[in-house]
Amino acid sequence: MALRILRGDKAPEVTVTHLNTSAYVFDWRELNRLKINEARLPPGSVVVFRQPSFWTFYKWYIIVGSALCLVETPLVIALWFQRRHLWRARKQLLKQLGFQKLVASLSTQFVKQPPGETDEGIERALGEISNFFLLDRCGLLEVETGKKRVRVSHALYNQGIEQVSRDINLADLFPWSYESIVEKGKPYLAVERLADLPPGAEKDRESWAAEGVKSTLIVPLFADNRVHHAIVMQAMREGRTWPEQWIAQLRLLGEIFVNALERKQADHDLRESESRFRHVADSAPVMVWMSGTDRLCTYFNKPWLNFTGRSLEQELGIGWAGGVHSNDLDRCLAIYSEAFDARREFNMEYRLRRFDGQYRWVFDRGVPRYESDGTFLGFIGSCLDITDRKAMEETLLDLGGRLIATQEEERSRIARELHDDLSQNMALIQIALEELQSNLPDLSATAKGQLDDIARKVSDVSSDIHHLSHQLHPAKLDTLGLVAALASYCREFSKQHHLQIQFVEHDVPRSLPKNITLCIYRIVQEALWNVVKHSGTREVEIELTGSPVTIDLCVTDSGAGFDPELIQGKGGLGLISMRERLRLVGGELHIESQPSRGTRINAGVPISRDLVEGVTDLKARRANA
Repeated sequence: MALRILRGDKAPEVTVTHLNTSAYVFDWRELNRLKINEARLPPGSVVVFRQPSFWTFYKWYIIVGSALCLVETPLVIALWFQRRHLWRARKQLLKQLGFQKLVASLSTQFVKQPPGETDEGIERALGEISNFFLLDRCGLLEVETGKKRVRVSHALYNQGIEQVSRDINLADLFPWSYESIVEKGKPYLAVERLADLPPGAEKDRESWAAEGVKSTLIVPLFADNRVHHAIVMQAMREGRTWPEQWIAQLRLLGEIFVNALERKQADHDLRESESRFRHVADSAPVMVWMSGTDRLCTYFNKPWLNFTGRSLEQELGIGWAGGVHSNDLDRCLAIYSEAFDARREFNMEYRLRRFDGQYRWVFDRGVPRYESDGTFLGFIGSCLDITDRKAMEETLLDLGGRLIATQEEERSRIARELHDDLSQNMALIQIALEELQSNLPDLSATAKGQLDDIARKVSDVSSDIHHLSHQLHPAKLDTLGLVAALASYCREFSKQHHLQIQFVEHDVPRSLPKNITLCIYRIVQEALWNVVKHSGTREVEIELTGSPVTIDLCVTDSGAGFDPELIQGKGGLGLISMRERLRLVGGELHIESQPSRGTRINAGVPISRDLVEGVTDLKARRANA
């Protein structure tokens, strides 16, 4: 009979061939995927499912699993070794990161740490190093190669570890180690066990054994090809190995310590230097000040504070300017600022209020300060009270003015006497000689010749007297003015001394104060005489230029010349007279000259009401005070 077998609820019909009318056999694979419609089975039918064997059911699982095991077992083993290697690398990396954090932490600590706390900071750092490397004792050694001396400068000891006295010379206790590191220059000394020490190190072995040291590592720190410090690590309970990567790490840590010690020493030296400077500055007979890179003053010595009668806090910054005279303050600050920006030294004079309220003239000289590497630090200056010197200069100036005025008056008197008395007498003598010659016609030829010679000599003497009178007091200067008087003098001087004098004038006022015209006239006279006596040339150029505020004179020759530095402070009477005359009228003299390249004399005279009235610049400034 036919039986309908469904594959799922909507599966197509399949036909199963029966073995007999009462029994049906199905393979076990149909168990889950066939659904039998019991309604179509005849009553009493038996359905039988065949049960498969274990191998039949699991063989593919076993085959595939075995293949996978054969393939994956080496991978699992390799993965295990790789994970172990990564674990070790991670552990090493964490160790290195820990060391880097330690270095960064210590570096930051020492950068921020005041130099006065360096020793405490190093010992705290040694404690961190001891904990990081699991040490019993570690320290920093100071090496003095010249004295063959090694001592413990800083150390950290774990609880129960014997301490080493800092007065002991370790070079005596460990001669082999000293020789190996200091004299032979070994980069490090690692002793894992005392028994490993070579022959010749018996003294070192005994010293370490006496201290209970089982293992030690010494890393020297070099500077200028010599050992100046060393960092030492020791194990007291058991021997241990010292990996080579520790050497570089310890040397880096040691350099941090040494840099901190050098900074401490530099700070100590700087403080001592500043202390000595302040002591010297406070003992100096001058007022000293210092400023920083922001132009503000940072220091005033004791003489300055005693002079002003103010405290240091009141003077710091720009406070000192409150003591400067109001008429001098703007000029003083302008000179200071200009020199500060240009980084060049300056000199200036101004009035500074003393503790009693009186303003005193001070001479202030400032120079820039630099570090050894050229870094600009600011300015330092010194001040001197020059009020008494100014008064003396004024007295000398007045005396010089009176002397020159007296000299000019005496010259005028002598010139008048020569012109009015002696010249007239010489003229009368010349007339008498001419009458004598006419009244004595019978004189012999010899006598007439003698009379002619006498007449010529009288004429020459009369001419010389006239010229001398003109030299002593140029009358043309009063009648014709400066330009005409100079032009006439240049012509006469040129004829007398055979010089080629080129005189040029530009915009010179016709009316000038008498003291100015006489000053310029005398300078031209002195300059021409210097040309005749010293230059050796026959050509001179004189240029006179005027403006509403100044009169400028330039005398140039192409003669022998000279070195102005060689005659500085010891010039002849001619140059001294020039400078003195110019100073009386507030003018200035500049001389430019080189050997074999001629000389140029520049004189400038200001035209001001004070100078017209004969009042000097010093008198004017003193009157304002």
